[in-house]
Amino acid sequence: MNRTGEQFSQSSQQANVEQHGQQLQQFVLPPSFNDVKMRIQTAYGENTIAKLPNFQGDFINFGYWTDKQLEVKDKGISVEERVEASRRLYSYTVEPLEITHNDLLLEIGFGQGVGTCHINETFSPKGIEAVDITPEQVARANARFSELGSVTFSIGDAESLTFSERTFDKVYSVEVAQHFPNFQEAAFQMARVLKPKGLLSFSAHLATSVSAFNALCKEGLFVNEGIDCLVPMTYVFEALSNAGFVVKQSNDISVQVFPGYDAWFEQKKAEDPTSVTEWTKKIYTAYQRGLIGYYRFFAQKKGDADADAKEQEAAIQLDPTTDKQAQSPNPS
Repeated sequence: MNRTGEQFSQSSQQANVEQHGQQLQQFVLPPSFNDVKMRIQTAYGENTIAKLPNFQGDFINFGYWTDKQLEVKDKGISVEERVEASRRLYSYTVEPLEITHNDLLLEIGFGQGVGTCHINETFSPKGIEAVDITPEQVARANARFSELGSVTFSIGDAESLTFSERTFDKVYSVEVAQHFPNFQEAAFQMARVLKPKGLLSFSAHLATSVSAFNALCKEGLFVNEGIDCLVPMTYVFEALSNAGFVVKQSNDISVQVFPGYDAWFEQKKAEDPTSVTEWTKKIYTAYQRGLIGYYRFFAQKKGDADADAKEQEAAIQLDPTTDKQAQSPNPS
């Protein structure tokens, strides 16, 4: 399998395990996380943010922008290019999964359902179970895509999945994990419903470090009253490991996501300043300050009797002293 992204040595992780623990002791979930799910249901409910010009084509993500798109952004971005960027983020997120016709997939947080249909049409898997926490999202997707017999849209919470153990071959999620108030429980649930050696891939924007998360909380950005929890990516590494995953890839794709989306945002704002919401501009500003990054994680659940030394040695291990991540190239 093609590996993109920097791999961190196991010895580096072991040398810094004590400091890693000290860092995570400083990471405290704010009380506002307790009602974030209610805020999410409001944001994506009847007056869904998908209707905002920030997003297009019924996708609700920032998009993955090619170098060519970024080079000509000053000439203006078409709606078709904006939609294609969102579609490309889906393709890039699932690329390491190498989906086949025999795979039963789980998507967590399907939004309007158009990304789910893109995956279904592109790979023709055995089936896709797609869950979303917002009832209105589920109703809209079922009304629009009722003819897709291999795809099921239902209400579901990443932190309390109702599926049986060892149900799915692969799990994916596109720009949703930043909402999880308890990423650790979500990781346990995803591991529980995956078959042994099952694969997980997801993309999301997260705090670049514990100190960055604390700064976001202190300044009241997003995590205190918004719909994004933005847990530190160091915490994500530990949560995945605790749940029985081996992280195979971790890619920082911030430069493929934020500048292109911001160019689109500024373009729409110039057309009609009242039509866009400024919260995404705050995210871009936080990215420029180094507080937020956009990442893709690819991990594998351990097998029944795992402690496969070769797999462990091949796993990416995070050096928490830097939270360093490799820049990812554009997908072919």
